[in-house]
Amino acid sequence: MITADYLQALRSKLGITEVSDIARLIGASPHSVRLYEKGSVQFGDEVAVRVAKLLDVNPSIVLLDMYIGRSSSEEARLSLMQTRESLFEAERVTKDCWRADTPKTTELF
Repeated sequence: MITADYLQALRSKLGITEVSDIARLIGASPHSVRLYEKGSVQFGDEVAVRVAKLLDVNPSIVLLDMYIGRSSSEEARLSLMQTRESLFEAERVTKDCWRADTPKTTELF
């Protein structure tokens, strides 16, 4: 995902329309939010982590997306994309393993 996608997800989840409200939530200026929406710049690490927490997403995934967006090397970008996909899959498997109908560790012994 790119910065604009994450901001759109925030807007949808929180019902926010004003740039200034998004800016205040993520700790950025309204000008920066506009640049993020245009795709001109990527989130810095602190903003990426804030956005992830607000969206209830693993911060590592958002950080990897930002690094992918900033990468100037195709080889590095592909490597980061593989890492992101592995992490995403691991997250999915972990969530599947801990569904409500799955016994917890303490129930197994």
